[in-house]
Amino acid sequence: MTRPVVLTGGGTGGHIFPMRAVAEALGELGVAAQDMRYVGSRRGQEAALLGGGPVALTLLPGRGIRRSRRTSPP
Repeated sequence: MTRPVVLTGGGTGGHIFPMRAVAEALGELGVAAQDMRYVGSRRGQEAALLGGGPVALTLLPGRGIRRSRRTSPP
């Protein structure tokens, strides 16, 4: 058995396609799909774009990172 490989990213939908490309490249190198796992957000597009494939998908709760230092609305 090989060590499990976790593939994750975050922020925008632009991370999903690189995750899939890395999984495909690892598969070509001999890493079995059951030894890989995608990890993503329940809020994101991961379920629609990565779910149901040969690599398992774990969806985590969470929210985006606040990008402002403001602590209260104006």
